[in-house]
Amino acid sequence: MKKHFLFLIATICTLSSFSQKSWTLQDCINRAKKENLDIKQAKLSVLSSEQQLLQTKLSLFPSLNGSGSQGYNYGRTVDPYSNEFTNLNVKTNNFSLYSSVTLFSGFQNLNKVKRDNYEYMAKKYDIEKVINDISITVATDFLQLLFNKELVIMAEKQLEISFQQEERIGKLVSAGQLAKGSLLETQSQVASEQLQLVKAKSQKEIALLNIKQLLEIRANTDFDIVVPSISLPNQSTVPSTDEIYNAALNVFPNVKSAEYRLKSRDKNLTISKGGRFPRITLNGSMGSGYSDARTRILGVDSLGMFPSGYQTVSGESVLMPILNYDSEITPFNQQLKDNFSQSLSFSLSIPLFNGWMTNSSIANAKIGVLSAKNDLQKTKNQLRKQVEQVRADVIAAEKQYEFAKKSAEALQESFSYNEQKFNEGMLNVYDYNNAKNKLIKAESDLLQAKYDYLFKIKILDFFLGKPLTL
Repeated sequence: MKKHFLFLIATICTLSSFSQKSWTLQDCINRAKKENLDIKQAKLSVLSSEQQLLQTKLSLFPSLNGSGSQGYNYGRTVDPYSNEFTNLNVKTNNFSLYSSVTLFSGFQNLNKVKRDNYEYMAKKYDIEKVINDISITVATDFLQLLFNKELVIMAEKQLEISFQQEERIGKLVSAGQLAKGSLLETQSQVASEQLQLVKAKSQKEIALLNIKQLLEIRANTDFDIVVPSISLPNQSTVPSTDEIYNAALNVFPNVKSAEYRLKSRDKNLTISKGGRFPRITLNGSMGSGYSDARTRILGVDSLGMFPSGYQTVSGESVLMPILNYDSEITPFNQQLKDNFSQSLSFSLSIPLFNGWMTNSSIANAKIGVLSAKNDLQKTKNQLRKQVEQVRADVIAAEKQYEFAKKSAEALQESFSYNEQKFNEGMLNVYDYNNAKNKLIKAESDLLQAKYDYLFKIKILDFFLGKPLTL
């Protein structure tokens, strides 16, 4: 019961933490870095590579293995320690330690450590690439939600104006100053703007759901973002392609990852070439054992003689050995001491012919190096294309924003003039609504151009190494 209560409290605290604050773009990016499954998967890949590197380093040390066994022999057999035949049931124990270390193998083990270290570094840069991709996606969804929020506010304002206009025209129609068709035209305009408001709210909810899913937040959780104060530059100075590209080389991990993978393939080629060298190995072992078939004689004197005594032979007493003696199984500790053995050996393995495996390995490693070089060049080319595209997008977005701004300003003046004419009875409802619809479209286009320009600027800043902030 206590556990359920604590879980309920933790859940309530978590939900309240979402509802008590609005999230900035940096908050969203930090959340994605912590909870996004793609980033977690990339981190697991790095952990696996780290373990592989550790295993390769430890393989440089000597191996040490111990073994022990117990056996039973029945019937006629040879005692392994006395080398005598016996018909008794024999129990034996064997204990051993074995160690081996490679002294020389064409430096393959050292090169494997370097290769796996390069792979580990490449995986670390892969994480940064995934984080960059997720961060850009978060920024895109964040700005999309901001755009949809402003679109809803704009649609609500336009609808409020239309409601006021409908009320005013309704009074004029009731007073007989305007025909009923003017009211019907205005009501049609109101219905159209209500539909646009519904669409804008629906798009806002979809944008909100998208960013929740990206941040691994449940759909029914209260969540909102901070609407920042956005100011756009009057005229941006766009750096040259080379300036952006040189900065991106130091920021984007794609190229670094490809470079480390090329180094890894180079080391793999060196490892394959090392297969042509002889291999020298040092082996050492020690062991001992026990057998219950091994016995010792009781009563043997210090000279190792059998016990003796006087016996009567042909009526005379003579000194003769007594052959009826007692024996016992040699003690366990004594046998371990007596049977203890050690060995030390060097082995030399010279590759002469192994089904062309070494040459095939070298050929495949060379292909791997060429493939890695090709991937590195493709990555650099792709980055340069992205830089060129980002630069062109910023220039185009700036022009579109300026033209959209001028168009909206001109249509605002035009609508103000037409509105004045309509209020004075010099313009019919149809022409008035037509002018208003043009203004609404121009303001919508301006809003779209504004956020498109803002997004393109932020992407350019990101390529220049600046953080994604608003």
